[in-house]
Formats: sequence, structure tokens, C-alpha cells
Amino acid sequence: MNTQSIELTANKLQEEYHLTQREKQVLILLIKKGYNNQRIGEKLYISEKTVKNHFRSIYLKMSIHSARELYTIFISNICYVLNLTNEEKTVKDKIDVIDIITELKEKLSEVESSVVKMNA
Repeated sequence: MNTQSIELTANKLQEEYHLTQREKQVLILLIKKGYNNQRIGEKLYISEKTVKNHFRSIYLKMSIHSARELYTIFISNICYVLNLTNEEKTVKDKIDVIDIITELKEKLSEVESSVVKMNA
């Protein structure tokens, strides 16, 4: 997966939704690696409960309730960051973006059940 695109998109979301640095790290590990809460905690040396709290905070700040919504926002923002509609983009650039989006959708199905689901 294109790490730079993920980082740029995470930076945009951090700024737009006022995410903390740690919340951004949690988000990146979910999106880029598809890690579940336990694995994210291990990577960041925090408890699984703390990871869940970070997701609750992210969900509240972004006004969302599920991993599906999180991925949807991320995908729409990655398209914006990479300026998919730019006429100067080559076919290869656009195919790369489609590959990234396809990979993100696959990761969503893997992690959807392991991410904290907020009640509406």
C-alpha cells in the first residue's frame, strides 16, 4: 500500500477533525496495517482499552459510529489528497489510486468486527 498517501490522508483528517497525534497513529495502524485493537495496543505499548478509548474519541470527533464510516471518509479523503480528478494524472496514477481503494475496502471487511462500534 502507498504509505505516503496514507500518511497524507491521515494528516488531512487530523487537521480537519482535530485528532491528537496518538489518535492519528491508531488510525494509521488500522488503515495501513489492518490491525485489530489488541495488535494496535501492542504496537503502541498501550492497553486494548486505551485503543478502544482512542477509537471512541475519533468516532465522536468525526461524528461517525462504525469502521465502515471511518473507511468511507478515509477513502473519499484519499481521493481528494491524490487529486484523482486532476486531468494531468496518468492512467497509471489513477489505477494506483483504485488499487489503494480496493485494498482499503478489503481491509475494512477484515477489521470491521474488531473495531469499537458506537451505539447511535
